[in-house]
Amino acid sequence: MQKNSDTPQTFYRECGGWLAVSGPDEPLKIGVTAETEEEVVANYKESLAAWRRTLDAGQGSEGLDPLQ
Repeated sequence: MQKNSDTPQTFYRECGGWLAVSGPDEPLKIGVTAETEEEVVANYKESLAAWRRTLDAGQGSEGLDPLQ
């Protein structure tokens, strides 16, 4: 699996809190929310790492890249 950047795009939400999303050219698209910008970046990195582990585990058994 190609790796996503660990640096998300972050946005303040008018309804409160923050949103962090993958960049437009990233192979894996995810988004997370949190109350502060610091928390949303940390949540994004944790979520991205969890998705990487899940997808990498699936590749080992079948040799397929789910992002291609």
